[in-house]
Amino acid sequence: MSRPLPLMHPSWLELLARLRKVGLLHEVTAKWAGGVLGKAATRPVAPTAVAELLHSFHLADGDWPEALWRRQRNGFVEVPGRDIDPGQVLEQITHALPQLAPWRAARSQTAFIVEVAGERVALSRISRHARMARHTRRVPDERTEAILKGVNVLLARHDHDRRFVEVLGTFGRRAFVCVEGDVARTLSQLGLTPYDDRTALRRFASWETIPAGRRATG
Repeated sequence: MSRPLPLMHPSWLELLARLRKVGLLHEVTAKWAGGVLGKAATRPVAPTAVAELLHSFHLADGDWPEALWRRQRNGFVEVPGRDIDPGQVLEQITHALPQLAPWRAARSQTAFIVEVAGERVALSRISRHARMARHTRRVPDERTEAILKGVNVLLARHDHDRRFVEVLGTFGRRAFVCVEGDVARTLSQLGLTPYDDRTALRRFASWETIPAGRRATG
């Protein structure tokens, strides 16, 4: 006989309700979330527990067609936090946004280049010599956040409504969702993004202003 699930803390019920309202996790029930969270469900919302909930939802209990559908609907990208191959990041982006594929990448001496549908963006950064601080050179920027920010520039050029924003990731991993402005605003309000303020969020997403969207929550 299975043991009954513990009562869920009100803060979790509020979080799930707000995420469902903007279209994220709308299949998630309190029962399923409680099963994933365990004892954490009885305590106030914690960042690590939210990250685990997002991760588990997009795994879909090992049902890979369902997992792929959920990732495409939410534009979910999850990659290792360190030592990541930029090609793997683009592969995840392709899975998340198949309607815009193919995403292409190239590398020059000074830039990592991402291209889609005839538009391209060159990503580079300044590197300083370890012993000669004044000696700098421009090198390709293959960091995950740089690639996702560059992809947002391309989405803006194509007048795409959605942008990638980072959300809480499980230990050793980073996660992003490609969402409309109202969802991004809600994620920010709930403290589920790492950005210091909405200005940082807006800049990462290449929005002049964060659009209200049709399902705005505030």
